[in-house]
Amino acid sequence: QQQQQQLPRQQKQQQLPQPQQQLDYSKMKSDLKRSSNTRKALLLQAIRWRLTRSLAPVRDGALRDFISNDILGCASPSSECAIGALLRNGDPGVQEQAARLVNAFCSMGMGRAYITQSTHLVRTLCDVAIARLDDTHTQRNVLGSIQKISLKKSLQALMIDAKLPHWLIEFLKGVESLSDYSLRYALALLMNLTLRTAGKKACIPSGAIILRLLGDLLEYDDTEVCSYVNGILYSLLSVPELRSEGKTLGLGELLSSSIKTSPPEIKSQLKYILGQLGSDSTVQEDSGDDADNEDDEEDPEVIEGDEEDTLTMDESVTGETLLASEYQVSSHLLTFTPDINIVSSMRWQSLLH
Repeated sequence: QQQQQQLPRQQKQQQLPQPQQQLDYSKMKSDLKRSSNTRKALLLQAIRWRLTRSLAPVRDGALRDFISNDILGCASPSSECAIGALLRNGDPGVQEQAARLVNAFCSMGMGRAYITQSTHLVRTLCDVAIARLDDTHTQRNVLGSIQKISLKKSLQALMIDAKLPHWLIEFLKGVESLSDYSLRYALALLMNLTLRTAGKKACIPSGAIILRLLGDLLEYDDTEVCSYVNGILYSLLSVPELRSEGKTLGLGELLSSSIKTSPPEIKSQLKYILGQLGSDSTVQEDSGDDADNEDDEEDPEVIEGDEEDTLTMDESVTGETLLASEYQVSSHLLTFTPDINIVSSMRWQSLLH
C-alpha cells in the first residue's frame, strides 16, 4: 500500500471542475527544452497543477491529453526523454519541479504506464537518487516515483543493477533525520527490491548494518513502517548468510521482545519472521518469469507532488493562468453531468472526443 500524503480538507473542497483550454503542446515541449530555467520550472509546475488541483474526471482527461501528446517525451523507450534531461538540469528549482511532476504521474495508473515506457527515464531516476544522501524535496519525489513503479518485475532488475539496495541502506543510516515520507518510501522500495533474489543478495555485504537498522525500527510508532520493516526482514532472513548474521546480532531476542508489545497484525508478522530466523531454508532463485502483474491499483483521491512546494516567482503568472496566457489554442468549457462524481470513464472519454 503506497503512502499518500493527505491535503487539508479545505484544500480538497476547493477542487472544482475547471475550464480546460486546448493547449499548444508543441510550444510547451519546445519551452521545456529551450526556455529559461524560470519558465521551465513554472511550466512544469503548471502541468502538475492541472493534474493535482482538479477533480478526478477533469484530471483523467488532462492526463490522457498529456500522454497522447507525449508531453514528457517518454514514448521513445531507449533515448533520453525531455523530463530526464530536466531531472539532470543544473538548476535545483527545475530539477525539483521535474521530480514533483514525475511523482504526480506515477501516482496514477495511466501515468505509471506512460513513465515506464522509458527505461532511460527509470535509469535517470535511479542515478539522481543515488547521487545524494540528503533528504531534499527533490529526493523525496524521486524516491516516491521509483517506489511507485518498483513492483514491475521488468524494472526491479534495472533498479538492483543500479545499486539501489546499497544506496537505500546508506540512506536509511540517517533514519533519525529522515522525513516520515522518505522513511516510508525508502523502506517500501527496499521491501519490493528484496522480493527478488538479486535484491536479497545485494544486501549481503551490508548485512550487519541493515539488520541493525531494521532491528532498531521493530517497535517504531507507525504500523505502516513496521509492516515494511517486517517484510524486508522476512525476505532477507531467507538468505543463510543474513540469517547467521541476524542470530549473531541477537535479532531473535529483539523479535521476541517486540512480539510481547506489538498490536495483533504486527505480532503475527513477527512470529513468521522469528520462525524464518530459526529455519534452515535456502534462498530460492527467481522463477525467471519477468512478466509484470496487471497494475490495477485504484488512483488515489489526492495526487502526490504538491507537498511543501515553495516555488514562487514575483510578478510571474503561474498555473492555469500561465497555460492560458502562453499556451492556449482555443478556450472551451467541458460539459459535465449534474453529479460530477459519478461520471463514468466511458462517459468522460465521450466528452473528450
